[in-house]
Amino acid sequence: MNTRREFDPRSFIRIAADDIESLRNCDVYRVLECADMACQLESVSSYILKHRPEFAVEVEECLSDLESARM
Repeated sequence: MNTRREFDPRSFIRIAADDIESLRNCDVYRVLECADMACQLESVSSYILKHRPEFAVEVEECLSDLESARM
């Protein structure tokens, strides 16, 4: 029996908002930072960009900051 659950990026969105539609630009960094710690950064950032393309600049800035922090 396989008990492993399918990854759901909405679980990270719920850290800051009830759903992707109510996610605020100012919460993007917090969501992506949590996703990075859980090794799901790429999946969550893609999900945000797909559903909230107006956050593209914020997502790119966050990805850049998180990448810099790893160095």
